[in-house]
Amino acid sequence: MRRNRRHLSIGFIAAAALVAAGCDDPQTNATSAERAAAVAAYQSAFAPAINAVQAGSPAGAPSGINPMTCSAGSVDLTFEANSLSIVNYYRQQTGLPPVTLNSGLSQTAQEAAMVHLRRQVSSVGGNPHDPFGSGNPCVSSTSDPGHVGAANSNLSWGATTGSSTPGRANGPRGVEGQMRDNGANNTLVGHRRAITSPTLTQVGSGSAAWLDTSGGTYNGWYQTTNALYWIDSNWPTATRDPDTTYVAWPPAGWSPDEVIYPRWSFAPNADARDVDFSGTTITMEAEGQVVPVTNVYVRDYTGGGLTIPDDVIVWEPDLTGVSNMAWDGDDHMELTGSDRFIRVNLFNVVVDGVSTDHTYWVVVMDADQF
Repeated sequence: MRRNRRHLSIGFIAAAALVAAGCDDPQTNATSAERAAAVAAYQSAFAPAINAVQAGSPAGAPSGINPMTCSAGSVDLTFEANSLSIVNYYRQQTGLPPVTLNSGLSQTAQEAAMVHLRRQVSSVGGNPHDPFGSGNPCVSSTSDPGHVGAANSNLSWGATTGSSTPGRANGPRGVEGQMRDNGANNTLVGHRRAITSPTLTQVGSGSAAWLDTSGGTYNGWYQTTNALYWIDSNWPTATRDPDTTYVAWPPAGWSPDEVIYPRWSFAPNADARDVDFSGTTITMEAEGQVVPVTNVYVRDYTGGGLTIPDDVIVWEPDLTGVSNMAWDGDDHMELTGSDRFIRVNLFNVVVDGVSTDHTYWVVVMDADQF
């Protein structure tokens, strides 16, 4: 069954990739095993984790949290294992190796989630990744764990009306929102690029929730947050996966509509200093028709030092002409009926001075039919 929609402020088997210029059309060359593998990955990894609720805790967050007294409580690693499942679902669907959950980073992330919650409850302004500089009362210095965690993590926030349902931004749902990366400040999908970085080896995850009694907009609601700690000493100098040419979302192959988002992205598995998108163009086709490509955003780093995450090109396809496909109010695809086959072409992607064209198929499945 499909999970409930929500709003956020910000071993699996991957389907066989349909990649490379001149690839076979999956409409005539698909195998039942490839599609079945994609369905199995979704059912075994994504669906159970996204609906996880922490027993006995408000809105699925650990006990002992009080942002008004700056108490973060202790991270619940059993619950945050669901966050890791979501991270690794996305990674393995793109062909990347899984990462591990680091308990120490997770406790620091727990502190960051509490600090981010205080920011929302008390309407603290400024940069959420710089709580000390923003005057967050739960941070006393830049070495405070809450500040360190916020500076090195993806951050999510949301609100939910009930304490017995999964929090809208905590744990696995927070990670899903980071991968979706909606909002005007996220056009370069930096949170998504962090989750699917080819050099990422480990993460930490912490979540917080608090019943708002302020009398404001969210009075009587549980405000929820997640911090996914991903910038550590192993990154960005870790060895890149040699079997990965690029990271695209949605990926080549079969994906349920539940994880298809308005912003599509393509990032070569290469140091940003070696990537050039200045002459890159994108075209798309579906059902024998051209799919218009709109709102193209490029992150094309030209500096001299290492930078994080990798370069990316992002676009928003206009899929209104594809039958039985529409976006819901929470930036998720809604497909009704049979699979839809969408061809993506990127021309003149330059890596290390060499221009390459990339063609792959994205096959969208209706998750309600699983």
